[in-house]
Amino acid sequence: MSLYASGWGADGYTLLEDQQDRLASVAWTAGGAADSWSGAMSVSYSNLSTESSDGSFWAEAQISGNSITTAVPEPSTYGMLLGGLALLAGVARRRRNPAV
Repeated sequence: MSLYASGWGADGYTLLEDQQDRLASVAWTAGGAADSWSGAMSVSYSNLSTESSDGSFWAEAQISGNSITTAVPEPSTYGMLLGGLALLAGVARRRRNPAV
């Protein structure tokens, strides 16, 4: 996260800047990992001259990551599995009881 403020000094030529940066970073591991940062960030700019001055202020935060999802079978997959098991059970039953 970054927080930034800037503006021209009293002479109108000198750029005055104040920036704060905070980093919370996690390297991925097989078991998962976590990192966090909490607190206050502040920057300031003051025009102490009698002249008007332009200033800017911006804040930036980036969040990125990857997630791993497991596959979930479709309902038709379960239907085909049950149908195949029923077919195998029927064949096995037929082999056990020979025709008379």
